Amino acid sequence: MPKPSSTAIAAKTVVVIGAGPGGYACAIRLAQQGHTVTLIEKENLGGTCLNWGCIPSKAFIHVGEFYHQLLSGESEAFGVSVSQATLDWQKTVAWKDAILTRLRGGIQHLLTKHKVTIIKATAVLEANKTIQLTHADGKTQTLQPQAIVLAMGSRPSILPNYADILDGQFILNSNQLMMLPSLPKSMAILGGGIIGLELGCMLAHLGVDVTIIEFQPTVLTHWHTETVKVFLQQLKSLGVKLLLETTIEGLPVINQVDNTVSITVKDKKSNQTTGLSVEKLLLCTGRKPNIEGLAEAGISISPSGKVAVNHQLQTTVAGVYAIGDLIEGPQLAHKATKEGLLVADVISGFPELKDWRALPSVVYTAPELAQVGLNETQAKVAGYGQATTILFPLGALGRSHTLSSSASPKGHFILVVDAVTDVVLGGEVVALNAGELIAEIALAVECGLTATDLALTVHAHPTLSEGWMEVAEAVHKQAVHLFQG
Repeated sequence: MPKPSSTAIAAKTVVVIGAGPGGYACAIRLAQQGHTVTLIEKENLGGTCLNWGCIPSKAFIHVGEFYHQLLSGESEAFGVSVSQATLDWQKTVAWKDAILTRLRGGIQHLLTKHKVTIIKATAVLEANKTIQLTHADGKTQTLQPQAIVLAMGSRPSILPNYADILDGQFILNSNQLMMLPSLPKSMAILGGGIIGLELGCMLAHLGVDVTIIEFQPTVLTHWHTETVKVFLQQLKSLGVKLLLETTIEGLPVINQVDNTVSITVKDKKSNQTTGLSVEKLLLCTGRKPNIEGLAEAGISISPSGKVAVNHQLQTTVAGVYAIGDLIEGPQLAHKATKEGLLVADVISGFPELKDWRALPSVVYTAPELAQVGLNETQAKVAGYGQATTILFPLGALGRSHTLSSSASPKGHFILVVDAVTDVVLGGEVVALNAGELIAEIALAVECGLTATDLALTVHAHPTLSEGWMEVAEAVHKQAVHLFQG
């Protein structure tokens, strides 16, 4: 549908609690539409994504990949030799911190220009849409806006019995990892979800001996088997040890004398136990939404522990909305941003409804993995009985060879298409900058484009994006750079 007018049907006073990607985007959009907006944040602007997650981790990932190219000798295939690659971690951290400061300043500038009032305080939602604020100096303040947007995000969850030993030095969570004063020689990661896999690859690239402990029989359960295969090969080449169907027995033991953590792991298949000794243990066991006190204010919480919302993201209290990690769905910054913009439109009186068909997911490993829309199994469950999957190898593209030292670059483009209508239902890509490449298929899914539409679109040569044109041609067995006899 066309974008609504930028002016709200009726201006309101709105308070947004939480200045992460969803919260500050919502505040800016509300201000653009003519509302009087107050944004409450108890810590730094940007939330977890900017300060502890997306941005700092991607900065470290970039450094790690570059350092690994030099350290492993991979760059020598390009004719670039370095006598001795060294890493000054303090400079790396300072560079990362400068990025965060710069981006926080940019958000502050935008909010100020849009006349959003920013209050640094702790907010507690009470009955009757009343917000109690407590400032750093202990002073309190009461707000009673016409509408409230809850955008408090989430925090790393703590396993039972781990709270007392999570010291941030030997045993740490993902937030604390971003503040490490020095890199350890070895680290075990408990949890093989996307966060654990990304950070594991990052640390391995930086020269850390990494072991990932995962109780499930595999990783990346919703991805194509060929994608998982390529990823596991890369993980092995980095020297990362992946222990599947494995748990930690008892609690880790911190050894202050030799500065190590002792862990006993149990293989569920063989029932055998093994001892591990590492310098650090990183806990990547999920994130917990910040919903404390909401139930007491009348907000309904679902059985899964998330805030219950309708298709316009309104909670069970009229005029109170919730977005991001507080509600169901993947915990992604871009999901929170989209939800923040949707809520702003709803508050402004426009009939927007949640529709996340084209919500991309990216794993920032090397190579990157990205997907959007439905895979074939999901498509058939959704009623597309003749959904089909087509794969085109990355190595068939000339551009992939100019970016890799390998004679056979690993990766692929996958398209899921409804064979009846030719409509693109989803896609997946394993390649350098896959997170950028997936945007084309997100647009295709959002707009209901067909494989023929993609095939008829001229793609620049040589580029990796040509892979989408080729896989779209392959749907009809007309790919130029793939024999489909």
